[in-house]
Amino acid sequence: MLVSFDVQETQDKIRGPGIIVEIDESKFGKRKYNRGYHVEGVWIFGGVERTPERKMFAMAVDDRSAETLLFLIEENINPGLNFVDPITGTHTNTIEGTWNGIKIQ
Repeated sequence: MLVSFDVQETQDKIRGPGIIVEIDESKFGKRKYNRGYHVEGVWIFGGVERTPERKMFAMAVDDRSAETLLFLIEENINPGLNFVDPITGTHTNTIEGTWNGIKIQ
């Protein structure tokens, strides 16, 4: 079953002073014949704020090169000094939980 979801389109970038944004990519699709590791589907790249509101962006990407992903980061996230959580290091629990919630709907 293919699941679709709506993400509110906004021109506002996410992140502000003191707000951490987690970014990640995930493949949305289905295993062929429900077997094996290969998943047919589409890659989604997105980010979510670590706030109660969990503002986010998500988009399908064909090209997951560093150049493309850096461009998407610049287009969707306000600039900051850190690309990782300055206290705990890199963690993506929030965005991975968001992907999981979308996939099981």
